Parts: sequence; structure tokens; C-alpha cells
Amino acid sequence: MEKVQRRQLEKDKVEYYCKRCKSSFAEVILPHNPNKKLTRKQVKRIKEENKRAKEWRRNFYSRREVDE
Repeated sequence: MEKVQRRQLEKDKVEYYCKRCKSSFAEVILPHNPNKKLTRKQVKRIKEENKRAKEWRRNFYSRREVDE
């Protein structure tokens, strides 16, 4: 069974959290609506957060495989 759950927050945000410890570990901003322009700073932040979330998931799954 999947131990990480994906939860929709607002319209364009998704949160991943661990079902085992219920701690949320990544808030990912999904690719924005192309009709709504973002500032360069926002785009940079989104990319940064997505990168961090990806890293976290990779570490989480590799740790989990070792545990089991």
C-alpha cells in the first residue's frame, strides 16, 4: 500500500504527506495556468520547491525500501 498520500490544497497546490507519521513534507506548486502570468521570482520559487519535493520523495522511497 502506498504510504505517501497526495493531497490537493488550493487550486494549484498539492501537498505530499507521509501516512505513517502524518507529517507533510512537500508542498508542490503545480505548473500554473498559462493564462495567469507569474513573476520571475514566483517561477524561481516554484522550481525550487518542486526540486526540493522531488529530492524528498526520492529519499523517502529509498529509505522505505531499506526499512522493509
